[in-house]
Amino acid sequence: MSGLGGEVAKNIILAGLKSVTFLDHRLVNELDFCSQFFIPREDVGKLRAEASLVRAQALNPIVQLTADTGML
Repeated sequence: MSGLGGEVAKNIILAGLKSVTFLDHRLVNELDFCSQFFIPREDVGKLRAEASLVRAQALNPIVQLTADTGML
């Protein structure tokens, strides 16, 4: 869920696919606010995939969003 991943996810969510899974096991850091618009400032230290869900879901409530925080 880097900046590019967030942008791609936004477009897929707005297109209305049935479901989207965010895959990222890394923690939110201060640099994420410059490039990833789904993550709120208060989520520093949380997992990026999980921190991105709330704002992403607001784009299209019909799309089922999940977070996978496991490593590949």
